[in-house]
Amino acid sequence: MLVGIVARDLVKRFPGGSGRAVDVVSFEIGAGELVALLGPSGGGKTTVLRILAGLESPDEGRVLLRGVDVTDVRVQERNIGFVFQSYALFRHMTVRENVGFGLEIRGKPRAEVDRVVSELLALVRLAEFGARYPHELSGGQRQRVALARALAPGPSVLLLDEPFGALDAKVRLELREWLRRLHEERAITTVFVTHDQEEALSVADRVIVMNRGKVEQIGTPEEIYDRPATAFVAGFVGSINELEGEVRGGRAALGSLAVHAPPGAGDGTSVRAFVRPHDVELVGVTSRVEKRSSVEVATARVERLVRVGWMVRIELKLGDDQPLTVELTKDRVAELGLTEGEEVFVNLRDAKLFVQDYSI
Repeated sequence: MLVGIVARDLVKRFPGGSGRAVDVVSFEIGAGELVALLGPSGGGKTTVLRILAGLESPDEGRVLLRGVDVTDVRVQERNIGFVFQSYALFRHMTVRENVGFGLEIRGKPRAEVDRVVSELLALVRLAEFGARYPHELSGGQRQRVALARALAPGPSVLLLDEPFGALDAKVRLELREWLRRLHEERAITTVFVTHDQEEALSVADRVIVMNRGKVEQIGTPEEIYDRPATAFVAGFVGSINELEGEVRGGRAALGSLAVHAPPGAGDGTSVRAFVRPHDVELVGVTSRVEKRSSVEVATARVERLVRVGWMVRIELKLGDDQPLTVELTKDRVAELGLTEGEEVFVNLRDAKLFVQDYSI
């Protein structure tokens, strides 16, 4: 695979040297790949993006684009398209003028500018809006104009900083799907920053999870969700139950529940377990089934049933008062005949255990 972007041991210190906004970050992005930088606010992802763009300089480390070291190259010479959350469109220019601006300042012939602008406006489904001004467009339309403007000079790398963060949920969903289709058509090496887990997992080829200036994990959306490498990733990505306990007799005792202990973890070792709501099994209502002998089965009280579309979120409280959330289809809930206040048997189908930095 050809390499489009290389970040090598990037470090960016806060002003005054009080700490690091980016703390030895390294990764490689293949040419034509669509990658998400995912993490909480203050995690360092936007700073990394700005370093890639040349808008900020790293205190340490190097940036390579298409195999060329551009760490000390000006932003204007990196052949990068950058899209901001705030659109940053020129209010006094029409849509056509905004999209063609980058070509105009490069002295491209008028015929070429007109051709490229027309092609891009058709691509972003705004061909009939060329004569309008930004204030006459919706937020989603303005963001598509911003993307078209970034694409106009023919960049080899496209960088997007929270591109859909200011839009409502329905428009965000539509633009996510549109960006994925656009990328498949153009195959431009693209990196976008987001704190929206669903956005990252549904759009990106790979995801780089960042926290406190460091890379926690790099992987496909499936790897990030199904096989989190750290406790932070397990807790940050997707809905999760977090249970605490310790190893006793070769098993991880999580209050009234128990699962196999991590290999090599001796008795008394503290563990944290992360369990997806859909990985909790409701065996049945205690008054209607015989209790199983398995030590993995525990009793819990149904505190609340919350209908969310075709799913039902069931909020339980285990015998040791630890909360546990389960997600079932409404048909399964009806089949079990669940009601608030009842006691049920629960089991864990899958749990990710962490002992300090160790995971299984």
